[in-house]
Amino acid sequence: MYLAGNFTDGEVLKCAVENGVVGRFQQHVGHTMTCVCLESPSRPKTYFGDWKVKSATKFPDITLWNDQKETMIAGEAKTPWTIPLADLMLHEEQGDRDYFIREFQKLIGQVAVYMSEFKYKYGFITTYEETVFLKQHVYEFTGETARKNRLQPGTKRDVLFYSNAIHHTTESTNTSIPKAKQSTSTFIDKVSTRECMFHMMKLVNQPGSQGYTMKGGKWTVPDWDGTTVATLLKIPKI
Repeated sequence: MYLAGNFTDGEVLKCAVENGVVGRFQQHVGHTMTCVCLESPSRPKTYFGDWKVKSATKFPDITLWNDQKETMIAGEAKTPWTIPLADLMLHEEQGDRDYFIREFQKLIGQVAVYMSEFKYKYGFITTYEETVFLKQHVYEFTGETARKNRLQPGTKRDVLFYSNAIHHTTESTNTSIPKAKQSTSTFIDKVSTRECMFHMMKLVNQPGSQGYTMKGGKWTVPDWDGTTVATLLKIPKI
């Protein structure tokens, strides 16, 4: 049967609640990338799925499992009109970083708590239309980074790193720029959501990605005195 104007590989569902966003994400990203991972002989077997244990009253919408039935990542889904990720990041690009940090911390608070509670080093928040990837790490501030954040060089803090907002229509594009000269801007609008997820599926299988003990309160509920608090950093790669 020919479906005039509507193809089964297109996106025609209308999602009005978070469950719909989760379903769409798992259909187009989770299912596809699990299949890719299972067919990659050099990759540990990793599976997208949901998360449920009797000892937890709250848990992430999306996670990754390994063959030992261990969960490895916290993923939180929100409706696009609730979490305007790309619009919010425009404030940072336009220099309004104090506003950006204040509002961004509110948006990622839930997934940040999951990362802390379940000791995940990596996480992400997605509206399906846009996805931001997260990494928690102890960071040493030096040089210009220390100066901008009004810290003494050598100061170490628990930091939540975040990526650009990756749009779901962005296609993977090769770059001719040599690796030694690559920066954050090299990959803007050149990496797809699936490509980023595949990379994260590799990272969560590396030593140190589980059992992370950073205290989430240090960056989810910081003291705010009107100055930029150095709890969020944007870096080229996570």
